[in-house]
Amino acid sequence: MTKPNFSAIVFEPKLCGLDYVKGVVPCEGGFIAAKCEKGKYTVAVPEGTEVEVKVPDGAEVEVIKY
Repeated sequence: MTKPNFSAIVFEPKLCGLDYVKGVVPCEGGFIAAKCEKGKYTVAVPEGTEVEVKVPDGAEVEVIKY
């Protein structure tokens, strides 16, 4: 569940056949940044942001809080 001002997010990337994607979204307190490659997922969020991660089984995930 996502909460107001991105205080909680669901990180569930869909690559849709792409090999690599990345993006940044501004939010209160900074930004949410994501980088996704097949089998490896990274998301950076402001400290205090709740993150629920939904990626394929066996995938490598890194959540960075700054």
